[in-house]
Amino acid sequence: MGWYQGLQLQLAERKEQGVLSLRIPGLRHPIYCRANRVDRFALVEVLFERHNVIALAEPPQVIFDVGANVGYSAVLYANLYPQAKIIALEPAPENYQVASRNVSYYPNITLIAGALWPIPTMLSIANRADCSWAYQMHEKAGSESIRGWTMPELLEKFGLRRVDFLKVDIMGAEEFVFAGSPAWLEAIQVALIKPHSTAAHDVLCAAFDSIDVASHKHGDKLLFRRASL
Repeated sequence: MGWYQGLQLQLAERKEQGVLSLRIPGLRHPIYCRANRVDRFALVEVLFERHNVIALAEPPQVIFDVGANVGYSAVLYANLYPQAKIIALEPAPENYQVASRNVSYYPNITLIAGALWPIPTMLSIANRADCSWAYQMHEKAGSESIRGWTMPELLEKFGLRRVDFLKVDIMGAEEFVFAGSPAWLEAIQVALIKPHSTAAHDVLCAAFDSIDVASHKHGDKLLFRRASL
């Protein structure tokens, strides 16, 4: 039995236990996974199939994981690039709780509660009835008060002028965050972004085209890489 089949069996047998602790090949520490289909799918896609990993010319010093979910990508980056400073951003409280456990072993990961947004404001989850991997943010009042962070705020908070690698999966908010080709794009060296609509795809391409960075397909994501990288 392979690792994937073994994982399926573990989760099926132990689903009543809530959050499971799992050992994954290639990771220095255990991973926590809720015993549900969504987390299982995310774990396999991120940690086994490595959908959010690309070849980089040099080891990155600063990584932003925007839309961190339960922290799988941030943990994988910490294992691949132990010298990197990793800033992970996750808005959903239940995802954040699990992510906090997953990143707790890695001092080079800083987990921020909140969502990337074009303006600093308070947000709430628009589609609470959907699964936690599909939550979308909006500016209307709701049961949660979720901080909307701008990229300039985050760069200032951590004293950064450059982001070597930016991974973004924010369920449609990319259409608003990247609209108008924001000036902070100049700080981004390589970006891997999942567009969730045709409109978002067009906004992303236009934003990076404005700084002479072309787009390339990478699975269901767009890869933007400066020519020197």
